[in-house]
Amino acid sequence: MRRMLPDMNIKVLVFLLASVLFTACTQEIPNEDEYIPTPPSKRSLENISVVIGAAGISEGKALHGDEYAQEGEFIHSLHLFIVNENNVIEKHIAFNPEEGNGGEYGNLAHYATTIEYIAPGKKTFYAFANMEHARIKQHTFCLDDLLNGEDFNEGKKWKDVSSYSIENLMGSVDVVNHKFIPMSTKQEVNLSVDGQRVTLSLIRLVAKVIIQLANNQGEDAHITKLEMKSFADVTPLFAGTTSKAGNLTYTKVFDPTVVVKDSELSHVLEFYVNETQGTVPFEVLLTINGKEYAGTLAASSLERNHVLPVSLHLLKNSLVLDVEATVAPVGGYPTLVKLGNNALTNNYLLSLPEGCSFTISGRIIGQENGGVAQTSDPVTAWQWTLPDTYRSIITPESALDAQKFAAHLTAMPGQTVRLLFDVTAPQQINNASLTINTIPLQDWDTYYPSGSLEWDENPVWYEAVSLMRK
Repeated sequence: MRRMLPDMNIKVLVFLLASVLFTACTQEIPNEDEYIPTPPSKRSLENISVVIGAAGISEGKALHGDEYAQEGEFIHSLHLFIVNENNVIEKHIAFNPEEGNGGEYGNLAHYATTIEYIAPGKKTFYAFANMEHARIKQHTFCLDDLLNGEDFNEGKKWKDVSSYSIENLMGSVDVVNHKFIPMSTKQEVNLSVDGQRVTLSLIRLVAKVIIQLANNQGEDAHITKLEMKSFADVTPLFAGTTSKAGNLTYTKVFDPTVVVKDSELSHVLEFYVNETQGTVPFEVLLTINGKEYAGTLAASSLERNHVLPVSLHLLKNSLVLDVEATVAPVGGYPTLVKLGNNALTNNYLLSLPEGCSFTISGRIIGQENGGVAQTSDPVTAWQWTLPDTYRSIITPESALDAQKFAAHLTAMPGQTVRLLFDVTAPQQINNASLTINTIPLQDWDTYYPSGSLEWDENPVWYEAVSLMRK
């Protein structure tokens, strides 16, 4: 018996070894798209801290450190993705608002989390906030629905969303009714050490316009309607892609009416618009005391996450420019330039044919009896300034302080010149401008022509806008 024991032990050993080998050979091979959690290894980083907040936040300023922001302009909901060099989603963190943290009202200043056990290396961080109402162009669903789907689970290949655009974004933002401002960011990060801190700045996809009115027309101003146009129809998901001007108009009907007392300055409205890169300046229309007033700003473009402050001035008197142009291809003939009354601004925009000669004179139009023109006094003293940048495009043919300023343009279409001028008589008008675009010789009509600030910058100026009846 004792001599048989070794043989039995050998047989048992062989059986056990065969069982192990059989088990290893028949182990199920996972689907390559299926996510298999990677156990912590010596090469994994044990903790990485991530902080996500709206761009420009700093302590000790206004709401959450943002000079211009109001309640509802921060984080409501959030998606955070960490994608590795193989384009695989390693982490997907979805945050939904909780009562008491401010998120339910779009007031969460920042979101912080700790990522445990993640392999070091180059990563791409994607963050998206408040996408519940951001409808993707040519689709019937919103971006939040897409990000909540199985295709964006951990372990899946990252599907590039950078080509997506949001349709009519400005129309989907309504902070009062809890439709909060969509925000996004993308950032490349090299994770290398335990305890590393990653800070992401979300960029609001919309811009904000702030309107105020100084009423000096001699009676109270009752505002019943405001319009501003034209804005891009779609908004790219990330900054850096052109948002060409489209056909969108912001419209606000006031009920009850907004009343600005005579000789007072009053805030009228703040509203959100789409990021727009255009060539035609924005136009503002106001209905005051039953009459429509219109004009054009100097700005034709407005970036996302920027604020455009505009100060409207309702005056009894305003400046009108009279422009005459002459084109001489063979012999010469006069060309009518219809500039009309500048109804909103002291910034004028004019299209003139390439190679033409032109003259400019000015008139001060007196406004009485609710905006009806009663007087017209010629400008007798003003000073034009021609920056050196434009001297290859325009050549003065008169003194820069001549009562009728004269000049001629280069024979090249598609050029832009911006002249500055100040009027000293019969009344003072400072910091006015005239932008001239050269176009191929054709029939044409014209309109009249701010800069924007980063959302969190201190306000330094409002665009002065002289408001007249259209």
